[in-house]
Amino acid sequence: MEVDLHRPDPAVVEAASRAVHRGEVLLYPTDTVYGIGCHGLCKAALEKILQLKRRTPDKGLLLLIPDLETAERLTDGLPRQFQRLADQLWPGPVTFLVPAASTIPVSVTGNQGKVGIRYPSLPFLRLWLERLAVPIVSTSANLSGQPAPESGSRLEALFGPKVDLFLDAGTLPESAPSTVLDLCGETPRIVRNGAMDEQILHLLAEDPGSG
Repeated sequence: MEVDLHRPDPAVVEAASRAVHRGEVLLYPTDTVYGIGCHGLCKAALEKILQLKRRTPDKGLLLLIPDLETAERLTDGLPRQFQRLADQLWPGPVTFLVPAASTIPVSVTGNQGKVGIRYPSLPFLRLWLERLAVPIVSTSANLSGQPAPESGSRLEALFGPKVDLFLDAGTLPESAPSTVLDLCGETPRIVRNGAMDEQILHLLAEDPGSG
């Protein structure tokens, strides 16, 4: 099923939403690379994603969220710095690691007690997430340890027959991955460099309690 990233057809958004709520696994474009996703709390679909990627469950899986209220439901308590940083950096390519609520599946947390959450800016993702009103998994559409294909045709060859729905936006433009910022310790720490490193470091420097 073809999708326009900036002017998505409501019928495509609706079809993708129904698939997620049925517990299906999808290939879809994100604001960085193509991803494999499903309902973020559906254990059966999460297990299928790990099998498709040949990925061990200890690494955890990122969740895309539709709003800040969802972030509150995914954690037992948001860190002090979260609100100020989220107000400045979201929507955008920043993933926050926050303490996970006890209800989050181990395959999402990697059994580390943390959950990675991101509020994306891409119009298609925003509309889709708003329609879903639940978090969805966003993990790069690749085999574990291998680069992610950038074109729809290569993705279809690798995963097409194994997923329930493929949302094809063609070849995606090159972009940096999201910056991953761990807020679970006393001091916020960038654990994966990406698109927003400079802005994050500037904001952290403004708060004496962050460094």
